[in-house]
Amino acid sequence: MPENGSSTTMASRLKSHIPLIGLVVCVVLIIGLIHETIKKPVWRAKSSILMAMDDAASASLGSSILQQKTDPQKMLVAVLGSDTAKDIISKKTGVDRDVLEYEVRPDVTSGAIFISYNDPNGQRAIRVVQAAIDTLTKLETEVGLTTASKEAKNLEAVVKSHEAELHSAEDRLAKFQLDSKTVPDPNTPYYSLSYRKQMEILSIEQAKVTREIEVRKTTVLAQGKYSVDIPTGLPPNVRWRDNLIRLEEELRLAKVSSGPDAPNVKKIEISLTTTRQLVQKEIDNYLRSVNQNLDPFISQLETQRILLQYQLDNLKAYDKMANSDALEYQRKLRDVLAPRKALEEVMVRYEIARVRAEAQKVRWSELDRPHLEPKPMNKNLLKRIFMCVGIGALLGGGLALMVSRPKTS
Repeated sequence: MPENGSSTTMASRLKSHIPLIGLVVCVVLIIGLIHETIKKPVWRAKSSILMAMDDAASASLGSSILQQKTDPQKMLVAVLGSDTAKDIISKKTGVDRDVLEYEVRPDVTSGAIFISYNDPNGQRAIRVVQAAIDTLTKLETEVGLTTASKEAKNLEAVVKSHEAELHSAEDRLAKFQLDSKTVPDPNTPYYSLSYRKQMEILSIEQAKVTREIEVRKTTVLAQGKYSVDIPTGLPPNVRWRDNLIRLEEELRLAKVSSGPDAPNVKKIEISLTTTRQLVQKEIDNYLRSVNQNLDPFISQLETQRILLQYQLDNLKAYDKMANSDALEYQRKLRDVLAPRKALEEVMVRYEIARVRAEAQKVRWSELDRPHLEPKPMNKNLLKRIFMCVGIGALLGGGLALMVSRPKTS
């Protein structure tokens, strides 16, 4: 039979060239082993996460998922595979975005998600997988995977907006209080009445001193010993007058802000007493320079009257400012109270949404930490040997058939 004869002839031809076939197999095997040895290894880093929800969360989440028709496992896979996640991972690891191809594989039966990445640098592969898990945590918080979490995130932005508005209003109020020359009282719409009350007291006291001066003048004129002529108007260029006015206002402010017994109040009172004595001395010198024979008691009373006039003039100036300052203070105080109330209201809604978001949270835990497989994924010595022997045998057999082919005449 021709077919049997042909097969026998081919087998005999191959058998007669076994050394050649063996040589080719050895050459291919050696080349394959050398390539396997020098080939740069590619490492696979992998990790896995597992869906883990308690009963309450599962029930709540289940209701939410039924409404949204979304599987929580698929949501996490979508987040990991999103361009946003890849951009974040690329920035964290330094891996080029175009070559960043990590595998995200869900297992429906167990509820696990397997993450892996191949790279010639094993440590870089681990960093990519770890970055993927970190990014999942970050995006889950920032994006919000449930209705409640999205609501909580939106309300958190509103809270921050109200806080910024409140801080700005508080800063404006504090600056106004610092720059204000009066002491506005939020409970007194017309604070200037307090200045007018002080003016009335000082006016009564000044009138009393004026009467004492007139009585003393009568007595001195009867005795004929001293002069009673005093200059009209206020002394010019009293150096300590501005300091006296400034300290009196500082004392008023300090008593309101710190209390009458505060250390800074006591310190200002001491400075005010010293300054008042200096002003009195300056006024007395002025009076004596105009009339050297002036009665000492009249000089003292006139000095007192002039000091009271200084205080009255100062209070009149502040009285003009007090009303507008009080009204401006109330406006700025309303600017503080409005966002404060709005913040309190939105904080209540935010806390409720945050609790609901926590209850509906897609809960998962890291099952396996990122790690490398024990061997490079692109190196398998046994597989390489079998493959090289097979290829060598085919090449050797083909070569043996070619060299043993009968010559045609």
